[in-house]
Amino acid sequence: MPNGQNKKLDKTKLILEVIAIPIQTVAALIVIISLLNVTGKISTNNKLLRSQAYYNFLSLGHRPLELFIDNPNLAESIVRCDKDAHEVSEIEWKKCSHYYLMMINNWEYMYYQNRDESIPQQFWPGVDEYYKSQVTTSGYGRFWSENKFAFNDPFNSYAKAYFIVVPSPKKEAIDEEE
Repeated sequence: MPNGQNKKLDKTKLILEVIAIPIQTVAALIVIISLLNVTGKISTNNKLLRSQAYYNFLSLGHRPLELFIDNPNLAESIVRCDKDAHEVSEIEWKKCSHYYLMMINNWEYMYYQNRDESIPQQFWPGVDEYYKSQVTTSGYGRFWSENKFAFNDPFNSYAKAYFIVVPSPKKEAIDEEE
């Protein structure tokens, strides 16, 4: 190749390199702006998801309370179960048991939402204390002793410390026969 063509190629290469630097800089800026935009959208979406998770809890969590308030017969049954879960009829115990299941499911739901950081952290302590104060009755104790298998770890291990121990009537009958 003649020497003049090499110089021309070197000059063209230098021009292309000089032009490429600002183009690469603009492309890098576009990528950075796009990433910042996506980060902002993710942050907004995370806030919306947390808000939705809390709304879901309120919708689900308040339902048993609404049932208690709206249904005096259910409320009376639950009060009797709370006092002495072994002194209620089988039908009453079934009502109470289903009510307790809904309440503990709500506690479990919030437990996992808190672990996943899906709800604002300031909500958990109050919710947790509320449920811990509820499960200290004879009714919840009996429910837990009969149905704790329905709740897996880690929630099961966490919650079991807060239930009072209430022997099942079947176990008491066996103990009396011996």
